[in-house]
Amino acid sequence: MTTRAPILAAALAIGLLATPGAPQAAGKADGFERGINVSSVFTYPEDAGWPPFRGPRAQFEDEEFDRLAEVGFDFIRLPVDPSPFDHVRSDRRAELFEDVARFVARANGAGLAVIVSGHPTHSDTAWLPEHDGEPGRASFEDYAVWLEDLTKAVNAVAPDRGAAIGLMNEPQSVCVIEDGTDWAEFQMVLHKRVRALTDLPIVLTGGCWSTIRGLEQLAEYPDDPDTLFDVHYYLPFAYTHQGATWATPILAHVGGLRFPPHRTDPAEVDSAVTALLESRHDGTAEEARAIRRDAQAEIDRYLAEAGWPGQIAEDFARLSQWADDRGIARERILLGEFGAIRPPEETEADRKSRADYLRAVRRAAEVEGFGWAMWEYLSPFGLVETDPSRVLMPDVLEALGLQRPAQPQGARQ
Repeated sequence: MTTRAPILAAALAIGLLATPGAPQAAGKADGFERGINVSSVFTYPEDAGWPPFRGPRAQFEDEEFDRLAEVGFDFIRLPVDPSPFDHVRSDRRAELFEDVARFVARANGAGLAVIVSGHPTHSDTAWLPEHDGEPGRASFEDYAVWLEDLTKAVNAVAPDRGAAIGLMNEPQSVCVIEDGTDWAEFQMVLHKRVRALTDLPIVLTGGCWSTIRGLEQLAEYPDDPDTLFDVHYYLPFAYTHQGATWATPILAHVGGLRFPPHRTDPAEVDSAVTALLESRHDGTAEEARAIRRDAQAEIDRYLAEAGWPGQIAEDFARLSQWADDRGIARERILLGEFGAIRPPEETEADRKSRADYLRAVRRAAEVEGFGWAMWEYLSPFGLVETDPSRVLMPDVLEALGLQRPAQPQGARQ
């Protein structure tokens, strides 16, 4: 297992370390301006059988690439889960890398660049910085070798600016690991190893789930102008993740919120919470009352936040200041994920609220000169009406400042 001292020594061997106050010139790493995340193709493996990425959600037709380019997207952000590449025969491992490369080539053929991003799951076996060295987990070296192999596959098919390599998606939940090796040190080593294989842009990020705060606390980064800095934005979290079962336990029972908060109808919220409790809670009545109290507290906190959407603009201005202080061109800042969940029984009011949120975030990013990538193509944060149809939602396209397809969209069969 790689220890803290060798990792730092390897980072120092790069040459210059960029630290707060050390200027970086603008490079050619801008140009990823309007993107969409497509996570269903290479991040949800089937439990058994081959290939691991299969089924309707993993299929992506040529017409879909063409349609995304037609409406105004210029890149796709493609998360790739490394776990299915492990513990398989070498020919099958090579087959998976070829599948990723083929996706990149098809996207390039439609005029779309691709950010291929390492996306380890937060499982008990995946390598993650905050669990480095734990028994039963993959090692840092395992992940580094996988990322090198991914880079080779992408580099072989991507001309000039046809792709970029994301070192890791949301690498750690804490901003800085104090007792152990922090992501910033791992990132330095990964950057060096990837840069030795490609001239393509490399995407860096910080801790705290790749948030602005995580980037602000990034202790060091490579002195390489051909990089992007990826941040994710899902604030206010109660709104963007209401009803999500994987976010926080209480948000699974929160619904009916609108954006901005003052547009929320308390009666609709009460009905939504009741419906969620009835469908998801099978405990005692006393437990249900406790959940409702906690849900109401979360709702009350959201409704008391009167600063939206102005807070979004303030957050992005703070991010711009971070870049300006370091001589980093704002075009190198990428809002790699932002979005809001769609409730299962979506109403017109829900659609308008989500469109207003997407519009506010997108405009605030563009004012600061940032590129952006909406999360995501399919449900539950989807750009499409339904997963089977793949019909793009006109109100979302408008909120993103994009155009509708020239030809009517036929539902996918």
